[in-house]
Amino acid sequence: MKVSIKGLAMLAMAGVMSLAACKKDDDDNGGGGSASISSIMADNVDLYGATAATDVASDAQIVVTFGTDVDAASAEGIKLMRGTTEVATTITTSGKMVTIVPDGGMATGTAYTLDVSGVKSTGGSAISTVSVTFTTAGVGLDTAPQRGAQTLYLQFDGDVEDLAGTATAAFEQNSWTTDRFGKENAAAYFDGAPNGPGTGDAVEMTGGQFMSPSQTVSVWFKINSTDYAQGNPSRMMFGSAVLHGYFVEVFTATADKKIRGLKYTTVHKVDPDPNNHVGGQAWTEVTGGGNPDGERTVVDWAGDPSDFLADKWCHMVMTFDAASYTKTIYLDGVMVKQMNYNAGTTEWYLKDLTYMPNQADIDQNLMIGFAAARGNMSNTDSWGYYNATEQTFKGAIDDFRIYNVALNSDEVNSLYNSEKP
Repeated sequence: MKVSIKGLAMLAMAGVMSLAACKKDDDDNGGGGSASISSIMADNVDLYGATAATDVASDAQIVVTFGTDVDAASAEGIKLMRGTTEVATTITTSGKMVTIVPDGGMATGTAYTLDVSGVKSTGGSAISTVSVTFTTAGVGLDTAPQRGAQTLYLQFDGDVEDLAGTATAAFEQNSWTTDRFGKENAAAYFDGAPNGPGTGDAVEMTGGQFMSPSQTVSVWFKINSTDYAQGNPSRMMFGSAVLHGYFVEVFTATADKKIRGLKYTTVHKVDPDPNNHVGGQAWTEVTGGGNPDGERTVVDWAGDPSDFLADKWCHMVMTFDAASYTKTIYLDGVMVKQMNYNAGTTEWYLKDLTYMPNQADIDQNLMIGFAAARGNMSNTDSWGYYNATEQTFKGAIDDFRIYNVALNSDEVNSLYNSEKP
């Protein structure tokens, strides 16, 4: 077979060009390897698998490994998102590895998205864009039923931050204590008002949605029975505009030193309103069967409230369903009170939750640790006005949630069972 010298020369030139092209690719990829992602790990949990990872440690560091050395400046564009909120992180690059450390850790029980985009190799080649989602371990924003209906969620994990809505703290005076799982500095503690009226521990929230026609409020709390002994004043756990909005009061103990119960007062639009009342109040007490209200009472649990309330963590949920006029209170998943405010009346049809219409000096901020915000002047009695009271809450509070819907009993039990220690 004959091969011309010209043909051999052309083949040789093609080989040189091919080698040069390969060398150019290697240079763009930082000296070798593929311009793609090899793995994404959160400690020992794989975030780059076929399904979204769960039970990721809240203090985990995220490591993204690429097939090539990474340009450090471009790696700064990697974002960790909690919903639409970008999480502050510290990003470091070493060769093919990029480490993302969330500043202060991540919230427990919460969904996150890691967006890897805009990253380049040291040679300037763009690396594939990737987005992965995962959920941290523990109780949090995304472990609750009807997650999207939450308008406020205060995790109280060493700070005051609304993870569900837009509320911010206008006032913070509290300390931190061990939560129901034994984690230190993971629940808010309120020490009453040892220095007199106007000095009580409380957290005031502003800028959020604290009232809806139908609503659910869920909270974990712990009180010491000695702080509620006979002779001590009752204490307000939380509220907004006191008797012109809503509030929760924990009663003092009886002579046998057992806590008598609690009261959850709400204000409603009267509808229908044949007598032009406009607004009406529902003073709903949980005292162990001692306060029935005729036809309106659907459930009145006949037990000892101190079994739930004293010297241990307790989960309380209040739901109000405007469509059925039904208000329900649960303690540790047990329905202890249910009222139908469309029954047993010819005028007080208590429907949508609301602030009292035509009432002056209402401050609609939410106060945790008392029944009304510091600026609320709609009630200036010593029990309802922060600057005149010593009845601020004493005890621990954790995982405070507000929904703009009424959870049903199955959802309440699901919430309790998913959050109990």
